[in-house]
Amino acid sequence: MNEINQKKPRLLDVGAGFGELFIDRAKAEPNKNFIVFEPLGFPDQELPENLTWIKGRLTDQESLPFQDGSIDGVILNFSLSTIYADYSGPDQEFGEYLQKILTGVLRVLKDGGEMVIREERGFFLNILEPGLNGLGVDFVITPAKEQDLSLTGQEMLADYYFDPEKNHDSLPLQVVISKTGFAGSANPQKSQ
Repeated sequence: MNEINQKKPRLLDVGAGFGELFIDRAKAEPNKNFIVFEPLGFPDQELPENLTWIKGRLTDQESLPFQDGSIDGVILNFSLSTIYADYSGPDQEFGEYLQKILTGVLRVLKDGGEMVIREERGFFLNILEPGLNGLGVDFVITPAKEQDLSLTGQEMLADYYFDPEKNHDSLPLQVVISKTGFAGSANPQKSQ
């Protein structure tokens, strides 16, 4: 594991899979620290010096191993739908579970930092949006840009383009939440 330079901006990818997005970004942006938090092992390639790989699982019971307000930006690229697929409780309880997870992620963000969530439209509308509304944060939704998508997201986008009417819910969306007014373990507040 590479040592994290405290003077450079710190960006975190939670549930990065093979980490291809952050590995490429770390190579292209040596002036930033990139941190991957991923439950499934390590990539089989040498990591750039400005990328740290931490093995860990994001749940509502385990917090991210970072100090409060220590991360400049967080990306969750199809991570929440993976957590949802492993969730064993009823759907109506997943919203509360999701709120606890996202509160933990917001805890590590610096004031003014952003959390970027990318998920397919169907998951967003049915699962993620109700959880975000219950959390009480403002968010902005846009279609995700192809260059920002992991391999999973690119496959979803290809399915959507192949047959947009049939695969309407496969369109990858990007949700951006700016951290404002979050005080430790208290709930984040909607920005004005």
